[in-house]
Amino acid sequence: MAFTYGGAPETSNRDAVRLMIQDTSTGPQELSDAEVDWLIASHPDNWFAASAGAMIKAGKFADTSKVDNKKVGDLQLVQGDAIGQRGRQYRLLSEKLKLIALRRGVKPAVGGISISQRDTDVSDSDWDQPEFKIGQNDFNGATSTGRF
Repeated sequence: MAFTYGGAPETSNRDAVRLMIQDTSTGPQELSDAEVDWLIASHPDNWFAASAGAMIKAGKFADTSKVDNKKVGDLQLVQGDAIGQRGRQYRLLSEKLKLIALRRGVKPAVGGISISQRDTDVSDSDWDQPEFKIGQNDFNGATSTGRF
């Protein structure tokens, strides 16, 4: 299993994803270079790729066979081991990375501030006009009687 980490997340997508999922040590590697490259290729950006990578790592550490359940009457104690705890930590990391990825992709847009942009939109024949706009100023020639 090939593993490389150059310590340059600003120039290497693989290093950026490895840094975000805390897989930078040459000790026990959880994801190979090919797996990280696949994550990068199959997600829109490094943040989503890292979120998916953290979830993969969470699955590797979610060993439920080492969880002890003890029940005495109504009292139930569930005692997990360090492996299950690491799985939970990587699952939380995955959720945090996904939230960051989603927030980074949100770009607020405020319409109606620029009169010239509105005029450009209205004059565009290919633009779908909203329902409340269509016909709102049409006058059918009737006079207003003041009744509704």
